[in-house]
Amino acid sequence: MCRNSENRMTVPCLPGVGPRSAAGASGHDAGAAGAGIVGDAPLVLCGVATECCVLGTAFAAADAGRRVTVVADACAGASMALHEQALVLLEQLAPLVSVVTADRLP
Repeated sequence: MCRNSENRMTVPCLPGVGPRSAAGASGHDAGAAGAGIVGDAPLVLCGVATECCVLGTAFAAADAGRRVTVVADACAGASMALHEQALVLLEQLAPLVSVVTADRLP
């Protein structure tokens, strides 16, 4: 499990993958974080929290010219209202960013 800044358990971590935000755990700005994403294939994003990490990563990737698909039902926010508000913001980035449900993934 990963731990947040308050040393609370959060979500399961994958080996070799630590928690990171679009602002960059290593201190990079959001634009650099988006530009540092490996490859040029479209990105598929999911995660916690929609209104923070997912939104920031999608913005950074879009700023870097990357196409992004956000899987809405594979994301969660601090509240349902915040989650839904973030999805509305993400939908405004169309056509570079698309918001879909898992059953609509290509």
